[in-house]
Amino acid sequence: FFFAWGTVPPPMGFAPRHVLSGHGHWVHSVAMEGEIIASGGWDRTVRLWNTNSGAALACLQGHKATVRACALATSQDAVAAGAADGVVLLWRHGPKGFEVSRSWTGPKGEVVGCCWSPDARLLVCADGGSIKVRDVESGRTVSAMMQPRTLCCAHGPPSAPLLYTGVADGTCHAWDLRTPARAVHTLCGHSKGIKACTISSGGFLLATGGYDRQAKVWDIRTLKDTHTLGGGKGFVFSCAFARGDAYLVTGLGNPDYQVHVWGLCPSPSPLLMLPGNEDHAPTVQAHGHTLVTTGAGHVLRVWAWPDIAPHLVRPSDAIAPRQNP
Repeated sequence: FFFAWGTVPPPMGFAPRHVLSGHGHWVHSVAMEGEIIASGGWDRTVRLWNTNSGAALACLQGHKATVRACALATSQDAVAAGAADGVVLLWRHGPKGFEVSRSWTGPKGEVVGCCWSPDARLLVCADGGSIKVRDVESGRTVSAMMQPRTLCCAHGPPSAPLLYTGVADGTCHAWDLRTPARAVHTLCGHSKGIKACTISSGGFLLATGGYDRQAKVWDIRTLKDTHTLGGGKGFVFSCAFARGDAYLVTGLGNPDYQVHVWGLCPSPSPLLMLPGNEDHAPTVQAHGHTLVTTGAGHVLRVWAWPDIAPHLVRPSDAIAPRQNP
């Protein structure tokens, strides 16, 4: 079934818990783990924040181009970020704070996605023409898939870690990180290229969003497309599951530049619209009771779910589903 977005404007007087300012230009990428946020943007820096207090924790420098992707591994005190010039930097926290411990340069142009393996031993980076899997201790490239992909995310136990990659032809591939020479399975459904993909905290649902202006929710166990969410005029730039598998948050690109909150249980429905950017697609991330969105003025907005919940419309107030032709 296809579910279209109805008119659900942001409520009056509704404000984020924190507004994080410090970046000198647009914030392009956001990663979250526990109480820590990592954000990277056009000012070529990666900044770390505390979600509870809103405090700025660190400003990581070293990139010479726009930071397009970042990934956190708090268990390893490590932050990785890839830039528009193809350079990937790895910072580790030591006695003197965060310092660059690894640097890689890719030949295929800008880095558009990066993520850690579940055990944080491998770093996966996607550029314009390949996916590279690197061992962070040795620095060597373990494997490379030379096909154009967009975004990547990983999940599963260390004994069977899976990597999901979105492709320009609208398909999503799953790879076994232990032997990534061949895709384990392929998900087909988008009519245009995939721009975003994310895994739910439970590990059973995958969400993808693309240039066809739709977000799809997949059951990883059955490899089936369970929901298709759309209705906006802009492409789906980013997406994130919130409160486990109960909600999906999407950030839309031109011309909407908005953030949409969807309820997934018991059936999908549009619940809330949050402000995004003025002329730049917003990035969204969620963890536990916290939702983070990028906004106008080069800021990040931190929303607490107890503040959001009272403003969600009832499913009966949202637009009714229509069957996808």
